[in-house]
Amino acid sequence: MLLLLLACTAPEDSAISELPPEESADIPVDSTPFVVDSGIEDGPTDTVPTHSLLLRHEGFWLLTPLGGPYRAITGELLIQEILDGDEEVPVCSLRYALTGTPETEGCAGCDFSFRVTHYLAEGDPELCQEPDLPGEQEVFGWKEPNLYLNYAESGLWLAWYEATLEDDELSFSWEQTVGLTVEEEE
Repeated sequence: MLLLLLACTAPEDSAISELPPEESADIPVDSTPFVVDSGIEDGPTDTVPTHSLLLRHEGFWLLTPLGGPYRAITGELLIQEILDGDEEVPVCSLRYALTGTPETEGCAGCDFSFRVTHYLAEGDPELCQEPDLPGEQEVFGWKEPNLYLNYAESGLWLAWYEATLEDDELSFSWEQTVGLTVEEEE
């Protein structure tokens, strides 16, 4: 069994209470160097991760009735975590079936909002390292070019996935690679 420890950079602040105005699309990024402690007392710092983990989310919503106004969605979300580029054997692979109903308390400025239920169809979430796996019923809103999430129903709408709406199908995806240390258990 492998124990994975993630090494990340300082997070970007992407929390918003409502959709940002179009002219404020640039979010300031802290570009100061981030030093990773190797864990060895009086040893050198280690800035190169031993391994990499690719986090990938891809999915779609089919919106009905065709042409709108939309009253329901069905869809799918695929989540994979791939260690060191080994696409053949992901360390985590999940498939969720999705259904959704309109949410009247949606995000301000969104074209539409839905309360989405994620049904685990395949895979074991215990094998995944990524902390933000889908909750039981989460509220999403869409305004081009993003699918927004009401994070933990806090009223903070986060740009969650880049999304494209074409012919009543909303496609979305997200991908990030992080460095990590893999420790073998004895």
